[in-house]
Amino acid sequence: MAVGLQANQYVALEMQYIDLGEGKDKVYGTVDGSDFSGKVALDTKGFGANLVGTLPLDDFKLFGKVGYHRLETKGTAKVTVTDGVNTVSGKGKAKTNEWVPSFGVGASYAFTPAIEVVAEYERYKKVADSYDVDLASVGLRYNF
Repeated sequence: MAVGLQANQYVALEMQYIDLGEGKDKVYGTVDGSDFSGKVALDTKGFGANLVGTLPLDDFKLFGKVGYHRLETKGTAKVTVTDGVNTVSGKGKAKTNEWVPSFGVGASYAFTPAIEVVAEYERYKKVADSYDVDLASVGLRYNF
């Protein structure tokens, strides 16, 4: 979800809330005769701002944006190790807050001066200090 201020037909400032969703992974294997399994889940969301440059082409617009976002990532992990006789389990939680850069490109088509359909691609760099998140979206924009 975003709100913005169009300074002129070429430049805008956008404030944005993003929920990058939850990523989950499972691992299984054997090390030195012991079997292990694990589950990890990460959930990331936060707020930020983007500077948006627009190239208007009649009812179409092409745009690019760069931004900076304050994201919170919450993670959980559970690991179980068994050697056939003994089983050991452990679980943990962690949370990180950080500022991450982003960039994106997109296009919009104006059905009316007030209503546009928008498609865009964004990348958030080094989320939770280790992974890039790609986000593709399609939505409606209301201009007033």
